[in-house]
Amino acid sequence: RFSLSSGAASASLSRHAARAFGASPVSMKAVAPMADEDIDRRAEEAVTEGTLMTNSEAFVETMVAHGVTDVFGIVGSAFMDALDLFPTAGIRFVSTQHEQGSAHMADGYARVTGRHGVIL
Repeated sequence: RFSLSSGAASASLSRHAARAFGASPVSMKAVAPMADEDIDRRAEEAVTEGTLMTNSEAFVETMVAHGVTDVFGIVGSAFMDALDLFPTAGIRFVSTQHEQGSAHMADGYARVTGRHGVIL
């Protein structure tokens, strides 16, 4: 777990990160993830109704169900089909140059917004 030595540094970091994501720390609202019962119900309905989906579609739908709106990472061939589904699902992919950069960005994003910081 990381900690900053002074409260002023923390507040400054929060203001900077909030500006990067186009909002103020006070005005940011967390996206409410779906309850486990709702996720189970939707999965059961999909099976009952005979809805078929690819692994990538299931992956993206699960992220949407958990309130994920931003994902950080390096573009790779292993998840190109999922990456193609992100805009339709309302997920923004932030491309980075290095895995550590992705981790730090997702960590800061999670701290400022209260949402999941996802790395691919």
